[in-house]
Amino acid sequence: MEEKGFDKDSVIAGCSDNGKEILEERFDTFFEDYEYESMEDFIGDETEGEVVDRFVAYVDMRSSKLETDTVLLEIPVRNPWELVGFLSAGGWNDCPRTEDMIAICKYWYEKYKAVPAVFTQDIIEFYAPFKLNGQDSLEAAKEHYAFCPDRVNQGTETYTLSELAAGLEESDVWYFWWD
Repeated sequence: MEEKGFDKDSVIAGCSDNGKEILEERFDTFFEDYEYESMEDFIGDETEGEVVDRFVAYVDMRSSKLETDTVLLEIPVRNPWELVGFLSAGGWNDCPRTEDMIAICKYWYEKYKAVPAVFTQDIIEFYAPFKLNGQDSLEAAKEHYAFCPDRVNQGTETYTLSELAAGLEESDVWYFWWD
C-alpha cells in the first residue's frame, strides 16, 4: 500500500549508489545501540549456521501450507531493486526507509546478484542464486545485521555474526524479519 503522496518513480529515480555506506552506518549505529562487549565477542567463532534454501514467508508455520492471503505479482521493473519502490517497502521498526532499502538492494544485486523476491508486512526474502557470489561470508553477515539486526539478535542461537556467516555460505535465500 503506497503512502499518501508516494511517487514510486521519483523515489526510484532519486535512489543513490550508496547502499554500502548506508549499511556501514547502520552497522555502527546498531553495534553501539546494543552495547556489545566487544567486536570479537559479537563476531564469535561459530563454524555452523542455519542454511536457508527455500522461501518461508508465505508458508503457514503450523500447517506448512501456503498462506491463504498469498498474492503472486508480476511487477514491470527494469532492475530488480526497483521492486522496493513499487511496493513502498521499508521504514517500519528498524527496517531501512524505502530510499535506503532501494540503494541497499541495488548494492546487493551488483555484489551478490541477490534479488528481493518475497515481501510480507514484516518479512523480506531475497533470492541469491549464486549464494555469496564468492564474497566474504563474515562481511555479508555484517551487512545482513546492518539491514536487519533481528537477523542475528533473534535469528541465531549464539547471537553472533559468525553463526550467521556460516549459514550464509550455503544459503540461496536470505531471510529478514523485523519484530
